[in-house]
Amino acid sequence: DAATEALVARLGSTHADLRRNAAAHLIEGAAREPAASAAWDVILEALEEGDPRAQATLLGWALAGDLAPLAADRERRWLEGSDPIRMAWAAGAWVQRAAVRGPDGARREAGGALLRLTIEPSSLPARIVARRAFAGDAERLRTLEHTFGESGEVIHRGLVAALLRDPDGAWAAGVLSQLIPYLELDAGWAQTFASALPQASLPVQWQLVRALQDLGVDAFAAAPALRRVLTTTQDPALRLALEDALAAVLGA
Repeated sequence: DAATEALVARLGSTHADLRRNAAAHLIEGAAREPAASAAWDVILEALEEGDPRAQATLLGWALAGDLAPLAADRERRWLEGSDPIRMAWAAGAWVQRAAVRGPDGARREAGGALLRLTIEPSSLPARIVARRAFAGDAERLRTLEHTFGESGEVIHRGLVAALLRDPDGAWAAGVLSQLIPYLELDAGWAQTFASALPQASLPVQWQLVRALQDLGVDAFAAAPALRRVLTTTQDPALRLALEDALAAVLGA
């Protein structure tokens, strides 16, 4: 507590380096509110002033899973705002929570932010989203960055990962329906969709089945997953869609 108080006091320093170093320690130490908000203000000030260390620092911090969380009202403002860096940080943190969260009031704002970043992807926001989203999964992050580098594709991967784990199947399916047209579907996406298909909610299954059917023989490896769901589903309409998709991926 004493150390936190000392760092918070330094946030008011007129010396930029002292102020920014104190903010870094607070954020890396997962400071609680209101110290966390004050520290974020200082870091964003550095970014806006063109501090050459700011972008590299943001990317480095994004890899850490125990950073000071954003206050709920700040996260919502960042998600609803127009600044791509803030939007990416908040959206990436939201994706990171996807596997464990329950009903989340920010999900619509986060989905909208990620869709906006997806439509007009930019290098730094894309990398921030990916690093925040997969901070606890080093192997997956290495694969993403090796495969997609600094491209906006990492935003697609992060958003789909969140949607496929989201407890609100109807909402997730609605966002997927908007997102899929922007994806460059290929065998890699087919594998992602096929892996998620058996456990997905019914609304999400519909979106995945349609995407696999559109991929056709490029989704050949998805045939076992399609067969598995075909034998277990109780929905007659989905059963017909699965049969059509299976025929398409087998080239029948």
